[in-house]
Amino acid sequence: MSSVHSPPLQVLVCGPGADPESEPFRESIVRAFRGGDDGAGAYLADGADLGVDLREFRRSPGPADRADALLDSALHSLVVILADDSLLRDAAFLAWLNRCGEIATGGAPDDDDDDFFDGDAPEPRHRVMVLELNDKAGDRLRADCPALAAVQGLYVGSLGERAVRPALAGLVAVHLARVALAGGVPPQPGESDPAKLTFFVSHAKMDAQPIAFALAELIGRVPALKTFYDANDIPPGSDFRKALWRGVHRSVLIVLRSEGYESRPWCRQEIHWAEECACPLVVVDLRARLVHPPSTLTLDQAPTARIPDGNLLRVLFLAVREGLRAGLLRRRVANLSDHGKLPPPGRVRVLPRRPGMLALSRAARFLAKTDPSAPGAILYPDPPLPDAEGRAAEALVASIAPAVFLRTPESLHSDPLSP
Repeated sequence: MSSVHSPPLQVLVCGPGADPESEPFRESIVRAFRGGDDGAGAYLADGADLGVDLREFRRSPGPADRADALLDSALHSLVVILADDSLLRDAAFLAWLNRCGEIATGGAPDDDDDDFFDGDAPEPRHRVMVLELNDKAGDRLRADCPALAAVQGLYVGSLGERAVRPALAGLVAVHLARVALAGGVPPQPGESDPAKLTFFVSHAKMDAQPIAFALAELIGRVPALKTFYDANDIPPGSDFRKALWRGVHRSVLIVLRSEGYESRPWCRQEIHWAEECACPLVVVDLRARLVHPPSTLTLDQAPTARIPDGNLLRVLFLAVREGLRAGLLRRRVANLSDHGKLPPPGRVRVLPRRPGMLALSRAARFLAKTDPSAPGAILYPDPPLPDAEGRAAEALVASIAPAVFLRTPESLHSDPLSP
């Protein structure tokens, strides 16, 4: 049974790790969530800690019948199984993982389970990722753990060159965690699939068009990702504010910051719109000059990658992480709403990243327009804005919509519903 304080997500990385080849995969998956920095030569940029509760188990955490309590200690769990020869020799661990598979898949469907076969069964709260570290491990694991037979394994040999396989396994783990979270969030009006994420690519056509096309093509070639992500080029002169505003929680703006980017009026306009919506964004710094004039764009607070080696997977990794970060907030808000801690959904605006005055002003105007006297809420990710900035933000919201309060999920616990 979930509580208002239940974490939205936990990741359980499971495997003895006695086989030397498994350790790079373990380290990469852990780093994908906890962040870090491998230096300038890192194949995938890691970034900051996502704040996900991550635990590592090299042996069974306990009897199989206690797996339910561990998985249910969070709203959603991703169990990552490092399937190697050493795991297959640990009978107690296999029994525990089999129980995890039963919980995640709900067991095998009955022949008369119409909801399952019609696609109407509810999304599972928990998911399992089986990383097959050799070509025999997957089949042997499923033979010993029948509940995992329905789980599609990921053989490391399918991840390309040996040197990049651990990094790509980390990317897939972040993706699966985001999909698990999306299953617990009610769809918004007009939203057919909460797990779908759209990347809007903002770029100057004169010097970044080829990279934009290459990024869109890449998404269709990465295993396990192509059905969940779209990369949409923004047509020149188009107003995509409505798309951002409607789909802010399932959109990430990828800014290709070339030498000509800030000179283009429409590029500047796109950043302005993204600021209004507090849309998650990542920046790809393509500039080669050693010195740049001061910028009028607010891009320095966004995760930034450089790709002098042409590695577009680094960009995709940052974008999927930002999608997960937005998903964590959205799931927290849904849980708070389920426990009666928020006004009705129509009176709540959620800003997926740290908001500026433009985003706060737009959200407050929206709530004031719908019903000026009704209590409302604007929520943004922790941590709260610093003292002076926080007071200024609260004053701005109050001047537009006096019945609306500004909170983060954590600050909502200590100061529930007072504007």
